[in-house]
Amino acid sequence: MSINGHPGAGPSPGPDENISLRLPASLTSARLGRLACRPLLPRMGERGGDLELLVTELITNGVRHAEVEGENSIWLGVSVGATHARVEVVDRGMGFERPALPEPGSNTTGGWGLVVVDELCDDWGIFQNGGTHVWGELPFICVPT
Repeated sequence: MSINGHPGAGPSPGPDENISLRLPASLTSARLGRLACRPLLPRMGERGGDLELLVTELITNGVRHAEVEGENSIWLGVSVGATHARVEVVDRGMGFERPALPEPGSNTTGGWGLVVVDELCDDWGIFQNGGTHVWGELPFICVPT
């Protein structure tokens, strides 16, 4: 299933459906991404909040670091399987290599959002293919709906 444009512009996703959403490179996009994911949260059980946090971190990184502007500059994809949710954000930025994460107690000013991603996810990564793709897989125990 695709929801293009503003969240709510179409039927709510069912338990086995995906979300695909184009967002502007704007500080409001993280909120729009969370709103689009709300229909999936009951299935995630206690990890629903973690899904919202992962969506927020990946979209925010795309908005802050891709240095792109305009409508439809960032794409959000969310798919929920039986044991994992996969969140992927694609932007048209220059890309980056997976960095070394800051150590607790360090005075570094950047990279802390990726520490959150690393803690939440079983696996995550970055690749280039027509844009910068940053993805994470969040494990959960499925709650029947």
